Amino acid sequence: MMRMEGAAASHVGRVRKTNQDRALYSAALGAVADGMGGHVGGEQAASIALDTLSDVAGPLTRADLIEVVQLANRTVYEAAADPELRGMGTTIVAATLHPEAASVTVVNVGDSRAYRFRDGELEQITDDHSLVEELVRQGRISPEEARSHPQRNIVTRAVGLADHVEIDMFDLDAEPGDRILLCSDGLFNEASEFAITNALLANPGAVDATDELVRLALEGGGRDNISVVVLDIVDDSPVEPDLDDELSVATDSTNGHANPEGGTSRPARRDVPLTVGAPGLASHDEAPTPTEEAATSRRPMILIGSAVVAILLVCYLAISWFAGNAYFAADDNGEVVIFKGRSGGLLWIDPEPVQSTGIQTADLDDASAQRLDQELEWSSLSDAEDFVATLEQVDETAG
Repeated sequence: MMRMEGAAASHVGRVRKTNQDRALYSAALGAVADGMGGHVGGEQAASIALDTLSDVAGPLTRADLIEVVQLANRTVYEAAADPELRGMGTTIVAATLHPEAASVTVVNVGDSRAYRFRDGELEQITDDHSLVEELVRQGRISPEEARSHPQRNIVTRAVGLADHVEIDMFDLDAEPGDRILLCSDGLFNEASEFAITNALLANPGAVDATDELVRLALEGGGRDNISVVVLDIVDDSPVEPDLDDELSVATDSTNGHANPEGGTSRPARRDVPLTVGAPGLASHDEAPTPTEEAATSRRPMILIGSAVVAILLVCYLAISWFAGNAYFAADDNGEVVIFKGRSGGLLWIDPEPVQSTGIQTADLDDASAQRLDQELEWSSLSDAEDFVATLEQVDETAG
């Protein structure tokens, strides 16, 4: 019989002042929610949704999972009747294991994602409900262009915007050793699939894996909140030792990674010593002299060092160019200011203010404040100025 082990982590990132993400791992399921609708609304929507999911217990059927997500949707929608929370919503991606059927059900609404990691390969399971993903599916932009598109944060479907929501559902076969990764866009917008794959390979423990994935996203810029859940499918069946194979039993007990509830988390490695030769029989005449050996060992090190320096120089120049090749508008001490650089900075390069607009953020209407909060990036100063010109302010003399 299989069971699910896991871990969840959420981080505010390097730029945002509040964390509108939530991540959940329980015995029944794992889930990630990425809230939207201003700082207060986004936090509330994500918290309400995952609080609803956290109340479920025991094995869930496919119908149970759909029902609890619809319940979360209605709960968020009803809470949005409060004028201060009007228009709030959240993404959801969730997964549950069906042990007897050896399968996993994944559901999603919005652009938070689910991946399956099996045999060293990472496969995206869910489809993003976002504007840029629609453009990619229509062939109007490439996946590479979607990663830096200024409207990449706009979702086309979310929990809590209506009293009923359309939910995508995916049924996957499950095998011991499978990993299900659930994450918000704060991970996959900052870390490549290659880097995510390597992190899952290098960290067999779910806690270590979630910590490493958050670190990767922060290293990539941390421009958004980051939430990650890693679910490991493990075999609960008792392992019968092979009494005819003493080497196998001894190796399992010394090299296996023990699971507190029995079994091992991955196959043990057999360490069989390799006999190179008998001691005392090596010919002194055949061994290189110390001078020859030192010279031989230094040459590849010099070549490697030169190559590393060249690579680092190229990387430095490329990062410096990329970091300064954008503009965005953001709140700066209560005023709308245009910055040059990447939103949230990139590694050691922080964005610099280049133009004050004189517009007070407190005077913006709700829709404009939400658009400003997304910190969309533009390729030129004039594009950023055009964006600021579209921001609308509340008319205090009206009514």
